[in-house]
Amino acid sequence: MPDGNRPTPGSILLDGPDIYTDRGLVVDAPEMGTPGPVLDRLAARLGDGGLVLISGREQPSWSYLTGGGGGWQLTGGPAWWTARSPAGLLRIGRLAAADPLNDPLIGEDHVTTVLRHRMFADLTGVSFYGDGGTVSAVLLDHVVKVRGAPPLRRWDDPAAPRVSEPAWCGTWELPRPYSTGLTLDRNAQFLGAANDAFLPLDALEHTGPARFEGSRVGLWQITVPDNPEPRLPHPCGARAVPGRVAWCAQPTMDLLDWLGCKLDVADSWTGPRDRARRAMKRWYDVLRDSRAALLGAQDPDSLAIAQAIKDTYSRGVDHLAKDPRRRWYRPDWTAILRAKARTGMWRAMWQAGHVHDRWPCSTATDSVSYECPDPAPSYKIGTALGEWKVVTRDA
Repeated sequence: MPDGNRPTPGSILLDGPDIYTDRGLVVDAPEMGTPGPVLDRLAARLGDGGLVLISGREQPSWSYLTGGGGGWQLTGGPAWWTARSPAGLLRIGRLAAADPLNDPLIGEDHVTTVLRHRMFADLTGVSFYGDGGTVSAVLLDHVVKVRGAPPLRRWDDPAAPRVSEPAWCGTWELPRPYSTGLTLDRNAQFLGAANDAFLPLDALEHTGPARFEGSRVGLWQITVPDNPEPRLPHPCGARAVPGRVAWCAQPTMDLLDWLGCKLDVADSWTGPRDRARRAMKRWYDVLRDSRAALLGAQDPDSLAIAQAIKDTYSRGVDHLAKDPRRRWYRPDWTAILRAKARTGMWRAMWQAGHVHDRWPCSTATDSVSYECPDPAPSYKIGTALGEWKVVTRDA
């Protein structure tokens, strides 16, 4: 159970006169009543955060429950709703309006659909899916807990910069003909970044052209330095242009400082280092353990749930900067997490080069290619988090 203080919520699917339970049973539906009492009974049965799926079947149609009433307030739609009352919280999904391309938990039949959602809840503590970014935010609600003042969930200062840190080293290649012999891809880079990144808990303050040093965390506007290691993509990303002014997040600044680059700061938005934490550590733990539980499984249900977990952590990072009206809006966290993922890959390439004299011939999105047929010893090959997998191996 992801949170020992919170029971795993249940799932149910209402299909006209039939009810599909998360135990794989099909039972007769009771007579309809007004929405309030029906939602009360569902909340008592499913628990706080329980999931009510509604098919498109008529006679009767359970879609009337999204009208609320009887103390229940509903928000959302047209596919996914949140119902709140003193009795608890329910998630309601209208399958006819849901996009199955965004939800791998929707199966070919109702039994599969409700059981997949229950299995996902057993692993993550979240019963509904909808899309990976939304589920990521719900999971953050449950697991982000720090001592002292809680983290600010929304930071929407109109004067703050919108920092677009590249998540990957980008498209880069040697300026000469080459032949690729090996391509590597790191497992779950975004998830690993969430484990290690120190995130500011409070709103960032406009600190101007302050010198970069260890007592502050946040965002800095600098003059992009020359690439200190031309055998690799620029540490600010392959599209970085030396001499231009650009905004960089903490991990990029840490890497440039470690490389001995001159950091000419033109502006900054920062917070005190003692109010930064590995705030997404528990989020990482839940998704790491969920991912590990499904490694090697090849049945359709496990593959679907594994895809939902991957979408949760891969979309969840960018979701933090998607819309200030959402429950979590921390664009500074997104910039830091994207920079952490990219600089982690850059450091791995740097180690392979400086320690083992293995320098890449190209990078593309989240992969790195070499002319040699075998990986450097510093690349640990495997399926676990942070390990590397061989994508292609040419003869």
